[in-house]
Amino acid sequence: MLGILTVLLSSFVLTFHNVTVRVLFSEHLVLGLFLLGGYVSLVSFIGHTLNNVGIRMVGASTASIIGSSSPALTALVAWITINETLNLIQSVGIGVVTLGIALLSAEGFVKSLKIRG
Repeated sequence: MLGILTVLLSSFVLTFHNVTVRVLFSEHLVLGLFLLGGYVSLVSFIGHTLNNVGIRMVGASTASIIGSSSPALTALVAWITINETLNLIQSVGIGVVTLGIALLSAEGFVKSLKIRG
């Protein structure tokens, strides 16, 4: 529902933005902005929908752990792919986040063992 609202709102805004910008920009630029807004809204809608489906499939706690590891994984992928440099504080931060995720995972694992046994 939120994705549909995003698509409609951004299309509405860009449609009426066309009236005020026509003097400053060409028609092609405004059409391009309109199409770009629709594309970005569609991608956002698909992302939110897949996120909700994923939470239903794996559960909220697992999805939360995966989501909290996102910044650390992003930094590591940037370091590997585009040779982004990480300073000491950033490396320590990645370590702390990874340790926290490991502790949360271990806590859930221990609780599941106690429930079974």
